[in-house]
Amino acid sequence: PDACMQTIDGRIQRVQKRLDKLEGRASAEGQETEDDTASIAPELLKDGDKKTRFIKDMNDDFATLSGIQPDLAVVISPMQYPYAAPLLTTAHPAYATPLGNITVDEAALAALDKILQDVLGHGVTRIANDDEHSLEIELPFLQRVLVGDFKLLPVMVRDPGRRTAQALGEALAAVLSGRKAILVASTDLSHFYPQRVAKVLDSEVL
Repeated sequence: PDACMQTIDGRIQRVQKRLDKLEGRASAEGQETEDDTASIAPELLKDGDKKTRFIKDMNDDFATLSGIQPDLAVVISPMQYPYAAPLLTTAHPAYATPLGNITVDEAALAALDKILQDVLGHGVTRIANDDEHSLEIELPFLQRVLVGDFKLLPVMVRDPGRRTAQALGEALAAVLSGRKAILVASTDLSHFYPQRVAKVLDSEVL
């Protein structure tokens, strides 16, 4: 657990330092500076509204969630393994990480499943002992940066089609109405290619 926490904290601190540089060194007119800030994201210094894009590109988005206290975290990820069901979730009552267990919100999951059944004719299929890491990898970061305990609503998407995506989005909007919740989308883009290669490949998706 200690090694896990140290790794997460280090990554978040590196991102926060870069964001602090960007906020502190950009001039009022948004002109570029001649230090390493410009090499990080020169376009950001020209347009402060692009800060969100920069944060998303950093792979350590969780720095922006530090200190938030939701009661529910929704994590949406792709399903990379050949299951037949369009939408899937865990059959287990909790996810276990080195930082402890995260309980699945069974009531929220049941509500989501019912809405999807009514709209699509199928809900969220339960699977056990799956190998999908793009959802699991987000969890220790959430445990480290969020304040207090929270429950989890995990959804793995096998069918990325418009109809499924729209139905899922609208169902989540209904389920989360009135809840103090956050939504995390895990893309699982390139994570083993060199950075320059990864940017070229991932740009096709982004």
